[in-house]
Amino acid sequence: MDDKIADEWDIYLGTAVFKSSHTIRAYKNSHKRLTNYLDMPLHETKEDEIIDAVDTLSDNPNTKSSLIAVALVFRKLADKPSPLILKKKNELTKEITELRIKRNTDKKETLPSINEIHERIKELYNTGDLSGFIALWLMTTFNTRNADINLRVVSSLHQTKADKKDNYLVIRKDTILFIRNNYKTRKAHGVLRNTITDTLFNKAVKTYVRQYKEKYGKDVPIYLLHKDTKRFISSSIGNYIKSKTPGKITEVDLNKIQVTNIKETGDFHKLKLLSLNRGTSVENLIQFYNLDISNFYNKD
Repeated sequence: MDDKIADEWDIYLGTAVFKSSHTIRAYKNSHKRLTNYLDMPLHETKEDEIIDAVDTLSDNPNTKSSLIAVALVFRKLADKPSPLILKKKNELTKEITELRIKRNTDKKETLPSINEIHERIKELYNTGDLSGFIALWLMTTFNTRNADINLRVVSSLHQTKADKKDNYLVIRKDTILFIRNNYKTRKAHGVLRNTITDTLFNKAVKTYVRQYKEKYGKDVPIYLLHKDTKRFISSSIGNYIKSKTPGKITEVDLNKIQVTNIKETGDFHKLKLLSLNRGTSVENLIQFYNLDISNFYNKD
């Protein structure tokens, strides 16, 4: 790496002490990609040259947006004005939104309905696939992400204190407590707790625990997603969920189906509940799914 380019990167590192390792790694890759092409530091490169480089390096608007964001950061560190790059950023934001709307519209025609999802959940229970039933029931009831349901099942609240970074189903006499300590927006929304009173779900969890102990012994940890008591790694969860859904759809598709159903009914209360369950703001849901807020006539 050229000395000036290396110095530019070192300056960024000095300001990135509170950035995650993932963010730093992503910025390093984008910075290297741009500077390798330009053969000079970003803060010394003309705006139109950076824009041409971005357009040359990728056809994907999301990738372009990431490169543009990095260019803006490094130019800002050097107090370089970037009106042309900011304009390009706004154009890409609009392009990404339009592309997402098109993809959502196209996919909506092939996604199963909310009723088909519910029928599939019943089928999982009736065929004795209790782990699949519990997983899909939680995902559709609480609008969870994949990682949220990679949890342990325990018989007391005391057992959850051993690892406060894990997620749990806690079996009580007449209810199940669903605890999420570890999920995407934990820092913003804190620990999520839901008390589940559904009779069929509670019966399924208790039966699952009994069968698990009969097969593997009483002293092993009880995981919902596992293979021979070995807990799933994160990369395995998505494929597992797809294997349980009609049409092999993803967690994002499941949420999209539910948001679409809410959009069609215009029930703002359900949208707020989905927001609380998922740990994301109503505003983010409206923006991400391009919801027409005027459709939600009951906002009290």
